[in-house]
Amino acid sequence: MRNYYYGYSNQVLWPLCHSDTAKVTQEARYWRQYRETNRQFADAIVERTDPSNAVVWFQDYHFALAPRYVREQSSDAFCMQFWHIPWPSWDVFQSCPQYEALLDGLLANDLLGFHLDRYCRNFLDCVAQTLDADVDRTRGHIDYDGRTIRVSAFPLGIDTEERRTLAESDEADEQWRSLRETYPLPNEGGILLGVDRLDYTKGIEQRLAALEHLWEWYPSCREQLTYVQKVTESRSQIDEYQRVQANVEEQVERINDRFGTPTWQPVVSIDDHLPQSALAALYRESDICLVSSLRDGMNLVAKEFVASQIAEPGVLVLSELVGAHEELGESALTVHPNDTEAFATTVEQARTMDQSERSDRMRRLRAQVETNDIERWKRDVLRSASEMLTQRENV
Repeated sequence: MRNYYYGYSNQVLWPLCHSDTAKVTQEARYWRQYRETNRQFADAIVERTDPSNAVVWFQDYHFALAPRYVREQSSDAFCMQFWHIPWPSWDVFQSCPQYEALLDGLLANDLLGFHLDRYCRNFLDCVAQTLDADVDRTRGHIDYDGRTIRVSAFPLGIDTEERRTLAESDEADEQWRSLRETYPLPNEGGILLGVDRLDYTKGIEQRLAALEHLWEWYPSCREQLTYVQKVTESRSQIDEYQRVQANVEEQVERINDRFGTPTWQPVVSIDDHLPQSALAALYRESDICLVSSLRDGMNLVAKEFVASQIAEPGVLVLSELVGAHEELGESALTVHPNDTEAFATTVEQARTMDQSERSDRMRRLRAQVETNDIERWKRDVLRSASEMLTQRENV
């Protein structure tokens, strides 16, 4: 865990793929353990299955080398992998000294999936710059090591029916009453909501700076907008995550001291574990959802908020730097998380948006989220795998 998960996975690959090379921490022991753990997973797969008669589906950045180790033991294996975080540009990826081994490991897959076309293009560029491979950017095919690898975009969705059912449930009603009894939620005015892991990529510090600017420059928002921040502690063994947590706590305390009144607390921070029904209630009752990551492969919070909006329509405020913006950007309000003043102005725009525009935007968002749900994602991935298996059998 220390060297494989908290080390290489989350202090090398995570910041690298989120294009934050300053936070990459290279330690030789991290790479040694990452290789060893990937091999252990590959050995476990080979021991428990016949990879030549199975589809092996790897998930995410923790297993960049495992496909190669499986293929070394079973050359006929059908392997595929979905990379749940962004893939960076070549200039960024090259900063990792193990870039060639990582690419070689991933190209042991037959099918490699990313959220967006631009992540696919970045990956193809990295391969073209690094390996002796024939890269067909038009079709997303790579000929390497005597095999053809397909690289495709499969935007991840959510279970919209489950989210809607939760939002409509009696349990959500009960949880909302409990939340109001437990936390200083407002009796009047609107609720801004942020739901995030406590991670530097999520832009929580920048979001709080924008809200502080909002309450300073738009006094009419005071006591009219309350920000509810649901955070989940994440990777707290890593120094950078400890720094983020300390900064966020300091910002929340300062903002509440500066603008709070005897009857109103501007920022309500919730770090307790909440059941899914309570989270559904928060999504349902919030007027504005702020998704302002500095970089995000997709970000499913935006989609969960939309799917949970079953009554009065809210407004989604969405960073242009998250993958979900490619699908939802036209109907959300767009912000750049580092443009503090414009961010604050956009929140005020969301607050004062008339009902008809809110309804129209949410209707379009809901249609997009429901069409591109988790079932479609699974069908698209498995259909591509099936096509490739059929082609293999016909050769």
